[in-house]
Amino acid sequence: MSEQSVWSKRILEIIAYLGFGIVLIVFWYAALSSLTEELSTVGSNLVNIEFPPPSIFPLYLKPITWLYVGALMLLYSELELNKERLRKWPPAAKSLAKFAGFLVAVVFFYEVCYNFALWTGEIAASVTQAGFSPDYLVNKFPALKEPWNLVFATKLWSVFFIGGLYDFWFFTRLEDGRQVESVAATAAPPQPIPTAIMK
Repeated sequence: MSEQSVWSKRILEIIAYLGFGIVLIVFWYAALSSLTEELSTVGSNLVNIEFPPPSIFPLYLKPITWLYVGALMLLYSELELNKERLRKWPPAAKSLAKFAGFLVAVVFFYEVCYNFALWTGEIAASVTQAGFSPDYLVNKFPALKEPWNLVFATKLWSVFFIGGLYDFWFFTRLEDGRQVESVAATAAPPQPIPTAIMK
């Protein structure tokens, strides 16, 4: 393995550990805050605060945004780190993984569009209210006992949509690599140039 490959692998491992750490911390916070706070809206505990607090550090994000970033970091790095092992999967398994990515992307594409459309309508309807903040808008349809916070829902469904797209593209790339290799392996060897032409 070349020095460049070693460094690439180390960088991907760092990204994987960072992503896993972020996801773990956000899940821990979500579980803890769910037990200690009375939540009337699903996901509001991951939207209504910034971490780290803006007064402490200039770079801050909502916990749902940290989860969004961490989950995609983890997905990307794990697939790239295991590329050679996944390349050896049987064609049927790769096709199934590709189909799963396609299905997830299609389902959550609708959810993302729906949430953005609803969010836009709610913003337009509420923008004239005093103290308006888009972070507090919820999806009450269809008369949910526990409505979903729209920031939370939109970012969560976006993770699944992007993850499904990346999975589909990743396994398509693996299949294309296999096809290129098989075509190269079955191609006829180059013929020697006749000596009469060389003269």
